[in-house]
Amino acid sequence: MAVRRVIGFMPDDFGVYDGMKVWEFLDFFAVAYEIPRTQRKQIIGKVLELLDLTRKRDDYVNGLSKGMKQRLCLAKTLVHDPPVLILDEPASGLDPRARLEMKALLTTLGEMNKTILISSHILSELADFCTMIGIIERGKMLAAGSIGEIRKLIQSHRVLKIEIAGEDLEPAAGILRGNTHVRSVERFDRTLTCEFAGDDTDKARLLGTLVAESIPVSSFAEQELSLEEVFMMITNGVVS
Repeated sequence: MAVRRVIGFMPDDFGVYDGMKVWEFLDFFAVAYEIPRTQRKQIIGKVLELLDLTRKRDDYVNGLSKGMKQRLCLAKTLVHDPPVLILDEPASGLDPRARLEMKALLTTLGEMNKTILISSHILSELADFCTMIGIIERGKMLAAGSIGEIRKLIQSHRVLKIEIAGEDLEPAAGILRGNTHVRSVERFDRTLTCEFAGDDTDKARLLGTLVAESIPVSSFAEQELSLEEVFMMITNGVVS
């Protein structure tokens, strides 16, 4: 029971009670957490304000949209002010606007010093605000750490994107192919992409070589891998 008092859990699939108003739904959970009657009204008001549900206070929960129900479920998760939140697919089934709003809410909660554990398959939406990630497949933790640490783990699979001003890309492609850290070179219009196995110093030297050979480089940047690409590389055994 002591552990439950410091944890707020938001399941992927949750039920609402027909015939209950929004404030009654929150009051129900406040009672379950033994919050004194004298404090419940104020606490519910604050949670409704935080989740931007004040205007829905007297609406019936079964009449809410999917996005509003997600907010309400998060509200009941916060009603006892837990320092740790466990959220299972919090953006599941939401439209693009509701997903952005949910992301903003989670960012706000993080700024309130709450520890948030999120289980999600929508990886692209986690990259903006998650500080630590863990990649699990078939019950086994394959990689865990900060996003920076995970990116270092796959550093040998970096991709460089180089844009050349001009029509003739072959001189630049030849220099790339002759570099010991370059594994493959592909051309797309006026852009060359290559898989690069070197570190930041090697990358700087490669750029220096291109410039020294009078290659008209208009853009030279590392193509940042998305969390989906990182996930696929790790779960497919490309990185160990």
